[in-house]
Amino acid sequence: MDERETEAAGYRAAMAYPRMGEPPPVAFFSFAEITDPTRHRAFNEYHQLDHRPANLALPGVFYGERFVRTPACREASLAPDPRYERFHYFNYYLFRDDTPETRAEWTRLGSLAAYWGRKPDHAWSERTMGFYRTLKGYASPRVRVSPEVVPIRPAAGVLVTIRELQGEPDRIDDFGKWMDTVHIPALLECDGVAGAYTFVSENGFPVNVVATAPPDNRPAMAIVLFLDGDPLAVAAAVGERHESGALGPSWDDHGVARLLFAGPLETIVPWQWDWFD
Repeated sequence: MDERETEAAGYRAAMAYPRMGEPPPVAFFSFAEITDPTRHRAFNEYHQLDHRPANLALPGVFYGERFVRTPACREASLAPDPRYERFHYFNYYLFRDDTPETRAEWTRLGSLAAYWGRKPDHAWSERTMGFYRTLKGYASPRVRVSPEVVPIRPAAGVLVTIRELQGEPDRIDDFGKWMDTVHIPALLECDGVAGAYTFVSENGFPVNVVATAPPDNRPAMAIVLFLDGDPLAVAAAVGERHESGALGPSWDDHGVARLLFAGPLETIVPWQWDWFD
């Protein structure tokens, strides 16, 4: 490789990393239900000690973390959509870029793991999963870090909200403006909220497809709140603010965004996997 090629390769590598003020551009979400209640430990051993470390070692992966929906978290959640009613674990990964090479590496590792005999959960787990585009990252002023740092800052858990989008682009524009200028700032004021990221599923692009999307494949918008307070306490505080109207209107009533899931999840501590015993 000559000097010019070396310089170009270094430039491409530098551009692949999220730069200051720019959150990672793409995320992968997985909501997993364990259908055999005797397999929770096996699931966590595989994901915590094999699957997640292998994923984090991929060059295109910025960061990823796992969270559990404990029985107490389930009691504190809302799941109007059956796809999110019974899941136990939420995994997310953020990517440094959205190149074909990064996606191919991700897919290849998942396939190789099965051929290696290191993907044991096919028969006793069900998943709702997919790629999401990052819309924006936010950091609470008190945490004194930039938004792209928030996901890798230690967290006690997350509060996840998934909404199904519908309606014309001008109504989506109203919803997005409310989200960015009213709703997220109000959430960041809640004790225990360190930051927030907003995402939209890949089938939400371009935005004009939302109005014509079939009922069984409508785009979704997600909010992930990163918590440094007790997830159940934060969920209760957010719920109170919703009930008081401090977080703005219910967009279900406006025919723009239908709630699919909202609830807290706890960060998983390795080898402490006894929530469902």
